[in-house]
Amino acid sequence: MADVHPEQAQLQADRIYLGWQYVLLHPDPGPPPKRPSPFVEPQRESKPDPELVRRERMQEDLLNRPVKIFRTFMAALAVLILGAAVAGALNWSFAIIGLVAAGGVAAICSYAVLQGDRAVRYRVQEQQARDDRVRQERDRELFRAQEEHAERYREWQELKDRHDRQLTWYAVAVPDEIDRVDVAGGTLPGWSALVTLLGATRLYSGGHLTVLDLSEGAIAKDLIELARRGGDDPLVWVLPVDLPKLDLGATLKPEAFADVLAHVVSVSEEHRTTRDLSFDNAILERVLDVLGENATIAQVTAALRALAQVGDPRDDLRYGLITAEQLERIGTMFGRGVSDRVVIERAWALESQLRKLETLGTEAVRLPPARLRVVSMDRQAGVFGNRVLGTYVATALTHILRQSPASDRPWYHTIIVAGADKLRGDVLDRLMDACETSRTGLVLTYRSLTPTVRERLGSTRRWRSCGSATPRTRGWPASTSAPSTASSSPSSPRRSAPPWPASTAPPTPPRSTRSRRASRSGPTAAPT
Repeated sequence: MADVHPEQAQLQADRIYLGWQYVLLHPDPGPPPKRPSPFVEPQRESKPDPELVRRERMQEDLLNRPVKIFRTFMAALAVLILGAAVAGALNWSFAIIGLVAAGGVAAICSYAVLQGDRAVRYRVQEQQARDDRVRQERDRELFRAQEEHAERYREWQELKDRHDRQLTWYAVAVPDEIDRVDVAGGTLPGWSALVTLLGATRLYSGGHLTVLDLSEGAIAKDLIELARRGGDDPLVWVLPVDLPKLDLGATLKPEAFADVLAHVVSVSEEHRTTRDLSFDNAILERVLDVLGENATIAQVTAALRALAQVGDPRDDLRYGLITAEQLERIGTMFGRGVSDRVVIERAWALESQLRKLETLGTEAVRLPPARLRVVSMDRQAGVFGNRVLGTYVATALTHILRQSPASDRPWYHTIIVAGADKLRGDVLDRLMDACETSRTGLVLTYRSLTPTVRERLGSTRRWRSCGSATPRTRGWPASTSAPSTASSSPSSPRRSAPPWPASTAPPTPPRSTRSRRASRSGPTAAPT
């Protein structure tokens, strides 16, 4: 996970963002501290404890019982002596002495009993005082505990407020030195979120964005709607339906156009060598030289049929695809000899592949530039047909970038290729090199890690993300890029002025609320 900072929660126009990551800078402090509970004592009055008084009285009674018995005996003896003296049986002198002695002993015993009662009261009062001191100490401890609890609760409340107010989702920004991003794995909704976030920031910063969607999943649909709500008029081509209105590559020179077509033919032949590619390129260059500057794909295929001796060339003459002079030059272009069979076979293969592009640019019109351009593949063309169309668009973009001057602002022009694993390795390499030299930002997404993809992951100055719907983990750097543009030329059947970048930093076109598209169909034709 990348390091995040609070300022990364706000999108900045000059940064490239790939997605969002969930980060808690301030962890949850947990439950609040527990309030200290006071010691609950049974409710009692201010009088001494009756149980304590009863125990003390019982103990004192047990101790004073012999004294009380002896006092009672002495009192009875005094009464007996007094009775005897009154009856005359005892002399009063002796009776008085006996009364004094018996009464004195009885008085002493009574005083001892009284002292015991006082001792009981004193012990009860002493125990009550000790209980009061213990209760006061307990109250002081409870007060201190409550003060500490209040301090801890204020600290917890501050941490809780900070946790509740914090931002939890932070944007994942590409480092400044990165100019290419590879995304391996993920799902179509994840790719759609990535394209929408990256495209929205690019359009907001005034940049240009080109999306080549080979996934057949209409991943740019949300971005197109977002751009329209923002006042932009994106150009959208859904191939093969909009192939007649696609003018990409209209400004290419014959040599570059022959190279594009040669790479398109190589789609079905994974193990072709450079020699085979050069041979096809040579055939196409000679054919285009015969047809002239503004040759269309339909004219190229007609010339290849004549070269391969397929069908009746008079049909192509009748439709005006080639002229009699061009037909004669094509027939003698490679001479006659042993090599005829090789040329015929290659011309036949070229014609069978390029006929899928015959309608390219036949209904192209001059469109004003747009900051967002989307070329999406529909499932109607089939797997192989979409690979042919995707290879053509990628190769044509490569030549446009090669002809454009390098931009002063990296990532000013950004190209997103979704499902890049469907392109050949050499096509990807040429596109990467063209983006690097023109400082055009490049984002490649792969559904599967084929050997071709594995060879191109992990190079320098590139950011890589693997196996997530929306990239959230840091990978390895990749290569840099920014705006790139293409030159324009006068309108022609194939070479109409394309709405692709035409300078290193073109001015932002005025916004309008109307929507502009290259055809009636859109990404919805290829549901996810």
